[in-house]
Amino acid sequence: MNINWPPKTATANLILSVESALPNERPEAVVIWKNPRIQFRVADLREQPFHPLREVVTADGVSRLRFGKHQRGGKIRKGDFTTLGTKPVHFTIPIPKNAGSARLLVDAELDVDRGADCIIRCSITQREETDQGKSISALLANPGSPAFQAWKKGVLQFARLLPQVSQREPAPSDRDPIPKPFDATYNNPQRNAFHVRIKYARDDQFLVGRMLDATTRRRLDRAWIDLRTSFGYHDAWLLMLSEMFELSLGDRRMKDLDRQWFDQLPREVRGYLVPLHHEYQADRRALQSAREGHLKDVVQFATRAWRRPLTKNEAGRLGLFTSPCGRRNVLTTPPQ
Repeated sequence: MNINWPPKTATANLILSVESALPNERPEAVVIWKNPRIQFRVADLREQPFHPLREVVTADGVSRLRFGKHQRGGKIRKGDFTTLGTKPVHFTIPIPKNAGSARLLVDAELDVDRGADCIIRCSITQREETDQGKSISALLANPGSPAFQAWKKGVLQFARLLPQVSQREPAPSDRDPIPKPFDATYNNPQRNAFHVRIKYARDDQFLVGRMLDATTRRRLDRAWIDLRTSFGYHDAWLLMLSEMFELSLGDRRMKDLDRQWFDQLPREVRGYLVPLHHEYQADRRALQSAREGHLKDVVQFATRAWRRPLTKNEAGRLGLFTSPCGRRNVLTTPPQ
């Protein structure tokens, strides 16, 4: 583990922790921490030697770690120590002058002869001297135990069932694959056009259908509606599909499409455009149904911004301003 600290720091504080890899368990696990050693790094000097941890930690740390003493009566080497159960152990390392960082190495072994035969995660964490904290961890288990074999079987089954990509990051990269029917090959005009004109493609069906609760699903759906309606998302899709399939689109846009026009299209094209049009219509309905809530948010924001309650006339004028007809025909600026 790499240990870092800001300049003029006197000590580094570390935490050893053991927790069960299975839910709701606190096993009496015995872990032997073998050959713990630390190397300090000094700028502009060659690599420094490793020192046994027992020679470096504070006196309080020596007392807590109990070097050379097995907590269940077994035999360990002078520089080794053990932990029992899942209670974290804190220890402090004084920082030598001019040292800018350190590296801590240790080998951890699960002692199933004197402790629980279980599956655990051992962690070493540094929190106090870093902005966000840092941690390393490893799983320990007896590979021959029935519990481990059952756990391993479940993990492998989960890995097989989980899609390799169950959802994408919110800010897509130009390296991400693009959806059908477009050509996802790198460095071709169609792929480049998709990333410039559309960019976003939702592919989180597994996440939404199997992992999220109803409240989170609704929030995610609303976020996607906000994204798609914030620019000409569906029209961009329509234009790219019309170019790909050489459709006679004319001046049509999503709002102009109807069933009669769809019926004239080849089946393959309808398979892409009809669901896209349904999504477009659903998004417009969602925006319309949310308009009253949007207006309330605007009035509340204006009340806070102007530091007084709005009059009925002002609230009414805001309502006209936020409506499409109001923006075109009634007001050019909101009430002052």
